[in-house]
Amino acid sequence: MYRDSKLKHRKIMVLTDFNMLQICDRETLEPKRLLTYADIDSRLSGFGICAHPPRDRTLGAIYNYLISEKGVLSVFALDYTTNPARVLWKTALPCEPCYIHSLAMTQNYVVFVRNVCILILIIRVHVVLTSRNAD
Repeated sequence: MYRDSKLKHRKIMVLTDFNMLQICDRETLEPKRLLTYADIDSRLSGFGICAHPPRDRTLGAIYNYLISEKGVLSVFALDYTTNPARVLWKTALPCEPCYIHSLAMTQNYVVFVRNVCILILIIRVHVVLTSRNAD
């Protein structure tokens, strides 16, 4: 079935918008391991992970971010073939934390997409008037 016997042992990494990764079997999708980014590299502890990190297939890396408990924003790359992490940039958080669902990237930059979401709730009240006929 596989041309390359190494593919038999490859795993799938499942990502979410929480500092948690799940490693699953490629064929059965059976969960094999649950871990945090800090389990891969102790510098990667915090919160603020995006659900859909960009992937550079040429370099074999995914890019994401974390916010430490001290308010430091770190952008990192995780090599998904060999698992070493590289912290690419650290800075004090430049604004109030907000939910970042996904990141974008160019050849040279990781781009934060900060969607402004305004919720306008319209509540419609239907009043049904019934009349009673007095006989």
